[in-house]
Amino acid sequence: MKNKLLRGVLLAYALLFSIVTKGQNWSDYVFSTAIDTTKWHDISVGSTTIIGSNVNDTATGLLDIGFNFFFGNSYYNKFSVTENGSLGLGNIAIGSVGNSGTFGYYTTSIPKISPFARDNATGTTGYVKYKLVGQAPNINTVPQLCTQVKSVRSHLY
Repeated sequence: MKNKLLRGVLLAYALLFSIVTKGQNWSDYVFSTAIDTTKWHDISVGSTTIIGSNVNDTATGLLDIGFNFFFGNSYYNKFSVTENGSLGLGNIAIGSVGNSGTFGYYTTSIPKISPFARDNATGTTGYVKYKLVGQAPNINTVPQLCTQVKSVRSHLY
């Protein structure tokens, strides 16, 4: 009797208090550890600097990706970035307030790719650039982040 009651309570709990989560489907993405240097792009020439040197806690406006980018079961054609290491997707620009670069400080309603999320600054020689490479339908957007991690004790610029 106790087992049936426990099962009933657990089932009711699961049905009433389940949380819907959104995540990535790994089958949508291909990962390889191989290095194919033929796919590297030199962006030292012809790139656009979107965040310059001596910048802290700044985000760009919306920029064109150049193609429809599939991420998280949706297509996006615009992006915005911060020098704090996050890239936002969609028609709403990512916000930028430093203080450790955690997700809570950015516009939370947009999808983000944040491989280097931290309280960064561009410093005296840093920048954020991007370049569109190729022609449709074979076009790539290549972002490049060159920043410094700020010290807790002092700023780097």
